[in-house]
Amino acid sequence: MDQPIVELKNEHQYKFTYKDEFGQMGSKVIEVNKKDCELAIAKFEKENPKIVWRSITKVDQPIVEKFNEDELSIISHTLGVNLELAIRSKKKKDKKLPKEFYRNYFCMCRVESLERLHQNGEKDYLFFEKLLANELAHKWERLGNVYYSISDKGIEKFKSEFNEIIYQ
Repeated sequence: MDQPIVELKNEHQYKFTYKDEFGQMGSKVIEVNKKDCELAIAKFEKENPKIVWRSITKVDQPIVEKFNEDELSIISHTLGVNLELAIRSKKKKDKKLPKEFYRNYFCMCRVESLERLHQNGEKDYLFFEKLLANELAHKWERLGNVYYSISDKGIEKFKSEFNEIIYQ
C-alpha cells in the first residue's frame, strides 16, 4: 500500500506557499477541523499578517510511491536532464546525473482560459500541484506566468528513481 509523505490526521490540511515582505519564499501546512479553505486562509493570514503573496493547495492525496515514466520525463525536463538519451545510450557518461543541475524551473505560460489549460498542459499542472502538496516542488509567479521548481526533497526522490530506471 502506498504511504503518504504527509501524514493526514482528523483535521483537514491546506498547504500555503508564500512570499514574505522581504521576498523570501516559504511554505506552511495549516490544519483546520472542517473542510473549509476559507477557514484555513483566515487562520494562515492571522498567523502571517505580512505575507505579500500566497497560494493554497488542499493536502488530501498522497503521492504515488514511484513516478511513472511521463512524470520522470517532466521532472527531467525541469532539471535540464535528457532522460531519453540516458535511457537509450550505451555510454556511461550519458547515464550519469550532474552534481548540480544547470536549471531547475518549469514554466506554465499564462493561461487566460480553462479551455486553453486543458489543451496545453492540464496534466503537467495537476502533476506539479501534487508535487507541491507533498513538498517535492515550489511554485512562484512572474510576469503572469507560473513557474515550478523541484525541491531538494523532490530532487533526492528523482535521483533514486532515475538510477533505478537507467540501470534496470
